[in-house]
Amino acid sequence: MSKYVRRHAVRECAIHQSIMELAAQRLERDGAFHKAEVIDELGLRVMEDSIRWDYVRDFIQEDQGCELVPVAEKYFKQHTKNEELANPERFIATGYGKKTAGFVSVIAENDHLTVRRLQQRQALATGVGEAFRNYAEAVQGRRIAIGVVKPQELLAATTSNK
Repeated sequence: MSKYVRRHAVRECAIHQSIMELAAQRLERDGAFHKAEVIDELGLRVMEDSIRWDYVRDFIQEDQGCELVPVAEKYFKQHTKNEELANPERFIATGYGKKTAGFVSVIAENDHLTVRRLQQRQALATGVGEAFRNYAEAVQGRRIAIGVVKPQELLAATTSNK
């Protein structure tokens, strides 16, 4: 039997439903929720590793019609609004080993986090595209070097596609 928990099973799970309800209440009240606080309030610390936060986030986004930005532990520590405005990437859970400690709802008050998250996604997409192009060029160069494809055939194939 597979240990992978399927999406529909998580949707029907009473524990995950209670987590989603409390998280949604926190989002409504504060605009954010800290995963550890939700777990502690529900008394679920013992099964913390079994909670599928990716599904919880997806279900909340679907049910509430909102977008959630993952934030690191640093967001829930004491910090000033100026720190958050000046350097939003410190609080977004992306890169440099930052783990997602909670989620922030996309609202006008935290648009700086949203904009920075979109910039990160764009940079990732651009980087992936560039890496793919470099890989494709390297593969074609290698094919030419070992004689699988002659440069004339490659030139004819690329000009006929245009």
